[in-house]
Amino acid sequence: MRKTINFKRYHDACEIYLKIAIAADAKSDIETITRNYITNLLNYGISKEHLFEINKRVFFDETNPVSSIEKIDEFFALLSPKIHNFDVYFKAKLSIHEIRESNSAFSLRVLDKLPQDVCAPKKYNGFILGNDECYVQISDITATDMIAAYTKAEQRLDMVSDLLAFYSHKKTLEWSQSALVQKKCCEIICMEISRPRNSMSKGRNFKSNFAAARLNTLISDLSLRGGSFRKFNQVVDLHGMALASDVPSNQLLNLWISLETIVPSSRSGKTTINKITNSIMPFILEGYVRRLVVNLTKDLYYWNRRCTGELLNKAPNNGKATMKALQMLSLDECTEIRSSFYSKLTNFPLLRQRIYNLSEKLSTPNKIIHLLGQHQQKVEWQLRRIYRTRNSVVHAGSEPLYTNVLIENCHDYLDIVLNSIIRLSCQDYSASSLDQAFELGQIHYQKFLRELKKLDSFSSTNIGFMVGSK
Repeated sequence: MRKTINFKRYHDACEIYLKIAIAADAKSDIETITRNYITNLLNYGISKEHLFEINKRVFFDETNPVSSIEKIDEFFALLSPKIHNFDVYFKAKLSIHEIRESNSAFSLRVLDKLPQDVCAPKKYNGFILGNDECYVQISDITATDMIAAYTKAEQRLDMVSDLLAFYSHKKTLEWSQSALVQKKCCEIICMEISRPRNSMSKGRNFKSNFAAARLNTLISDLSLRGGSFRKFNQVVDLHGMALASDVPSNQLLNLWISLETIVPSSRSGKTTINKITNSIMPFILEGYVRRLVVNLTKDLYYWNRRCTGELLNKAPNNGKATMKALQMLSLDECTEIRSSFYSKLTNFPLLRQRIYNLSEKLSTPNKIIHLLGQHQQKVEWQLRRIYRTRNSVVHAGSEPLYTNVLIENCHDYLDIVLNSIIRLSCQDYSASSLDQAFELGQIHYQKFLRELKKLDSFSSTNIGFMVGSK
């Protein structure tokens, strides 16, 4: 299969068909091909941050606006996937001198000053040495871009630090959160790169006052007892360990162990992956439509709070903003509201296209049932990728270049499961065990499907159950 659909052939085909779709203004094809194109690049090792910077530079530069389809060729050229050679320079505490003799095994060198061919540190804020600091050069880094090179270099420093901690049980190395990254192959470029955002920090976050209120509710109302309560606490601890770690493989292992721990052993499934998939799927699917609508509503208010509020207030049911957004997307009588959004979002084509796509997918009960089936298949595939990667880390000591993407998805699945268990254990149902919580989750999803299947069309009076409103 690799000889037939290898990375390069798939990459080139995506570029050809993406340009054809853009010329034909086939928005649905553009979205589908772009998803495949970006996924292929991420699997090859290109960092999300690099993709973001290139996208911003090409398509959102006010001094060089997009004026023709040929602009896509500039984008393709900048994203041309090639492996480059890099040297990376961190600032570190002088304590790293204690392991100077071991550094060569990891291609590390301790320096008092930077080589002459490296850009002057005074150009960059905070990269001039302090009294107790030195430079650490990590060489022989091969990566697709500078941010990926930074990540690989820091992983090597992490490895040295962990080995030192293994012997000393207390000493760890300290280094700067930014580094000078120098490309040394096809062209000589040096840039200061800051530490990329941790994959674990990309989950859904609550504002501090709302998070405190949720915590107070959890402490006072959680009805889990005995072994279920202890397992819940274990999972919360593992989640915290994943948040505290900077090592992707450790993050993924802690997240997967959390899923294995929280799923009761009594749940059906001949294999571990089947048991976990079958058990958590009802939680993920029941709230899927609501999450899509909530995320769109937040982005619309972020775009223009006043305008969004005025348009959504025209919806027939004056419930919460999420309920009004769902009506705007799904009901035929809200066609004018959608048209108003389209006209006002002329300069925001991605957000406008998102409204259109969701409107198509949520317009009838049958289309939502089809959407849930598609999402179930994708989640199953992703869980199996996560499980294979977990096995690769544990049994072979290797991890793929796209591990960070798997971490984000696994973290999202775990958060959904934990929040669902808390909801079922703190409110009317007061589930006292994990078995009860998972059984209730299955019952709620079956009820959700029955509600969908008995409807031929949506109206303002029967649509609220999809976002938890009556």
